[in-house]
Amino acid sequence: MGGPHHCLVTEPDEPDPDVVVARSEEPQAAVAGGGPSSMADDLHFLIGILLGEVVSEVTGAGGADFGITLSADGGVQLRGEGLSAGGACALEVAAAQGLWSRFDVGAADAVRFWPDPAIFGTAAIDGDVVTRRAQELAFFNPSLTANVTDESSAKTRTFHYPGGLVDFVKFINRIRTPIHPIAAHFHAAAAKSTVEVALQWNAGYAESLYVYVNGASADGSGPHAEDVRTALATVASRYAKKRRLLRVTEPDLLVEDICEGLAAVVSVQTTDRQPVEDIVVEHLTDWFEANPTEARIILDKAISSSDARTMPRSSRCGMA
Repeated sequence: MGGPHHCLVTEPDEPDPDVVVARSEEPQAAVAGGGPSSMADDLHFLIGILLGEVVSEVTGAGGADFGITLSADGGVQLRGEGLSAGGACALEVAAAQGLWSRFDVGAADAVRFWPDPAIFGTAAIDGDVVTRRAQELAFFNPSLTANVTDESSAKTRTFHYPGGLVDFVKFINRIRTPIHPIAAHFHAAAAKSTVEVALQWNAGYAESLYVYVNGASADGSGPHAEDVRTALATVASRYAKKRRLLRVTEPDLLVEDICEGLAAVVSVQTTDRQPVEDIVVEHLTDWFEANPTEARIILDKAISSSDARTMPRSSRCGMA
């Protein structure tokens, strides 16, 4: 089973277990005979699809809240304004009814279902995985509030991010040290695409670039991610030479220089594989021009990275 939604796993090198972001893989369709791990992936993948449908229906109905309850008996209730027996979320459940031991789409503004152990075996719903997916959806829908209740632990978590993707990158950086307080952020539209980007650099060295295409997490080495990295290097080099932070004769900054310490979230809505490099170049250039103090801080870090990379080995040894 495919679809525009996915489930998330915690980033391996992230020391804080509550961090929502992660690079994800599309699990295979649920089929009998898979191992326990694959069945759990499939189960959460299907729930991720339904969560996305909840958000679509709630926003379509002008609603501002959606909720998930994980019941003590292993069931799931999804609720939100506009949900109905004829809605897309209910239809998704009904279409996959062979995967559920019971499902109820008749409740007002709610859909309830229970995974069938004959299909999923002993795989149980992981409340942390569902919570991370709900949190992610809240980042992408700043007008919504997501509530996740786990009856087994009697805990409820609420997510609301009016800053949208800016709040997302600040969340990524919350256990790091941002080097500029104002995150770069812009929306842009092209013939067949809309692009939203939020970026903030930190004092660290690792890159955290997350690209979503039509709501689905894309490979960090995929074409849109490469477009963004190339655009960043282009803008950084041009602006640094324009502002005489680099001499015209000096080599351009590389992707690895400008992406050091980068936290970024990119959302692309498209009906075609349209490059986004030119869009990012145009709008990030405008942001640098409008925010010269932040631009200087960002470029000083990138230039320091370039200097460290190009410094002769003998010089580095002499400085030790």
